[in-house]
Amino acid sequence: MPQLDATTYFTQFVWLCITYTTFYLVLTKTILPKIAKILFVRQNKATQAEENQSQETVQIQNNASQHMLQACAQAKQALESTVTQSQKWGTKATQDIQKAQLSSLQTEYTKQMQTSTFTFALMANALKLTLPPSAHTMLAQPTNEQKARVFQKAVIKSLFKK
Repeated sequence: MPQLDATTYFTQFVWLCITYTTFYLVLTKTILPKIAKILFVRQNKATQAEENQSQETVQIQNNASQHMLQACAQAKQALESTVTQSQKWGTKATQDIQKAQLSSLQTEYTKQMQTSTFTFALMANALKLTLPPSAHTMLAQPTNEQKARVFQKAVIKSLFKK
């Protein structure tokens, strides 16, 4: 076998060293610097992209927060105006209802009060004519209102008994 021949060991070793040295020099002087340069450029581009992306992200977040604040302010303003309009509408509706329903009650109440006042005046005049003069002072100027009311009720009941 020729590879085991001892006379060729030295030449094989020399060619092995030359081959490995050449491969090492080519690798360290040309290929590895190119790879290192490519990796360095890629690293720089990645960091720049991250910085740009982080700046864009911050800008987007700021814009989003500003839009959210504006939307909240608009919603608050719309809600406040709606509540104010609702209160105005409720007040106006209540006033309209009161005018419509209570005006008839007011006129009826006024008529009843006029009738009651007229009846009371007639009754007071009738009492003056039928009662003795000593009771007139009690009717005209009562000192105790409760006693006067009781007395008037008793007189009125006695007049209308059958």
